[in-house]
Amino acid sequence: MHAFKQKLAVLFIGAFSALLLAGGLAPAAASAQTDPFKDICAQGGASSSSVCHASGANNLSGSNGIIVKVANVFAFVTGVAAVFVIMIGGFMYITANGDAGKASSGKNAVLFACIGLVVVVVGRAIIGFVVTKT
Repeated sequence: MHAFKQKLAVLFIGAFSALLLAGGLAPAAASAQTDPFKDICAQGGASSSSVCHASGANNLSGSNGIIVKVANVFAFVTGVAAVFVIMIGGFMYITANGDAGKASSGKNAVLFACIGLVVVVVGRAIIGFVVTKT
């Protein structure tokens, strides 16, 4: 049962990381297009519009956009979850009392949590890289 929970946790973290990466890469392709509001705001008389006063910041994929905020929250939550899984796996390993199955289960929990943490960190780094290049 513990092995199933561990595999489910790794699958869960991997699936959300993949979704986060896919969401982080999509605005990069969309931002390659020209901004239709830029031309409108450059014309006289339209500068009083609230769209023109947005200071050029992209609310979706800018450096302080929604994607970055969601990525930061997701990275924080998965980081905290990974720390708890590492602690639980370490406790399982310590309390195995020579039982190879329990010891293996504890080692796998720590290993899978570390792998999930690396995936999230790499995903967050890719999102940060893509967002700053747009």
